[in-house]
Amino acid sequence: MKKLWLGLSTCVLSVMLVACGTGGTSGTEGEDPEEIVEDVENAEDEAVEEEDAVEEEPVDEEEAEEEPTEEETTEDEASEETSDASEVKEIEVEVEGDKEMRSAQFNRGELGYSIYVLENFSLTGEEPRRDVILSDYDGSFFTRIIQEGSSADTNALKNNIIEHTTGAIEDNYPTPLEDVDFSLREKVTSDDGETNIFHVAKTYPNGETYRFELYIPNKEAQEGILPSFWAMLKTFQP
Repeated sequence: MKKLWLGLSTCVLSVMLVACGTGGTSGTEGEDPEEIVEDVENAEDEAVEEEDAVEEEPVDEEEAEEEPTEEETTEDEASEETSDASEVKEIEVEVEGDKEMRSAQFNRGELGYSIYVLENFSLTGEEPRRDVILSDYDGSFFTRIIQEGSSADTNALKNNIIEHTTGAIEDNYPTPLEDVDFSLREKVTSDDGETNIFHVAKTYPNGETYRFELYIPNKEAQEGILPSFWAMLKTFQP
């Protein structure tokens, strides 16, 4: 652009000088050639200044940094709130007397508790005050987690189960969970076969009582699935 202006200015200067030398009747007649040169140079300088003025102004690097969008901010906050959900640890599972360590994923239930869930199992909300852990291998195996609250009468809960059972009840059934309020095994029979239902209630140090119902059909897979449920429930914390 500067070269173009310089070329045009040179042409104008040449024409004007020629006009002065020939004594024509143009508007430059009688003017001092030095003044003409000065006018051309001034016009050239003004053109350069205008060109410089339209050049893009430098951008402040700090201002150029993009502000995080609302979606990105929400995702970051959600990530911070559930950061503990990325924790994985090994938990002990005892199968037919043999103990082994298996990988389990930290989960926070909809009722506010925490629990480690083994691979091939899923934790999901079922209904108000109830969640369920499902076997991904066979959905007929599951454990229901029921929040009974801080004022639960565990004796009344136990008697209610016994009164409404449709099968045989075994009281004080041995369970791997410690300090339970009661532990029952109920055997029910249906068209699908026999199912063992384990009813366990436990009041935790914070005063909250939770009840667990383990549904274990009489299938070969129960040998590995039932111990897995007990192992996960041992990590349960309100």
